[in-house]
Amino acid sequence: MVIEMSRIESSGQDPKSSPLYQELQSQIYESSTSGRLTDFYRGFRNIIERRWWSRLWVVQEVVLARSATLICSNRVVKYDDFFKWHEILSKDSTPKADLAWNLLTRALRHLQAVANAQAEQPKPLAVLRWARSLSASDPRDMIFGLLGLSDNFKSWLPPPDYNKSTAQVFTDVAKRHLNLTKSLDILEHASSTTPNLDRPSWVPYWSNAPALFIAGDESRKRAETPRQ
Repeated sequence: MVIEMSRIESSGQDPKSSPLYQELQSQIYESSTSGRLTDFYRGFRNIIERRWWSRLWVVQEVVLARSATLICSNRVVKYDDFFKWHEILSKDSTPKADLAWNLLTRALRHLQAVANAQAEQPKPLAVLRWARSLSASDPRDMIFGLLGLSDNFKSWLPPPDYNKSTAQVFTDVAKRHLNLTKSLDILEHASSTTPNLDRPSWVPYWSNAPALFIAGDESRKRAETPRQ
């Protein structure tokens, strides 16, 4: 599909006019009304619903790789091809595209975290926002697992110290952000689905989904900074 879209785009036409792209959207729409799953649509869901997308450490693996490759059974595709498809979809405002976008729930957080991490001037808070719904066996790795993404992150995030509690690590992140930026924007992320009995109420608990979503936080849009 991406090869077809790239060929169309190189000829000066809209890549969204790709027959395969339009066919996938049509089949997703048809399924939403009839409940019937075609092989094409079933294969698409089989890929985007895999747990691989929800692993925090995968973000680092993709960002630091010179060339990332997705392998599923005996099928191989360039990671950048999937990302290209995601970028084109993000610019499509048609109702059918909205349905496809909504299906990306699990993969979307990964894709947006990668996009922000690979920006020309990556912002740790933007990456943390999208990575928050990803998973790590140790909640402290929600911070330590991002340190290798950029040298810039090392001044914003505390160094690995597994002697500290999760609450201490997350508090360190909040203090560093407040001191470095002199901005209170991190407070937008302080709500949590777990009680804050062991930490200050103003500290975001990055291993849990927020109890409150700020307007626009979950809106259908591209990453805050374009992927380079």
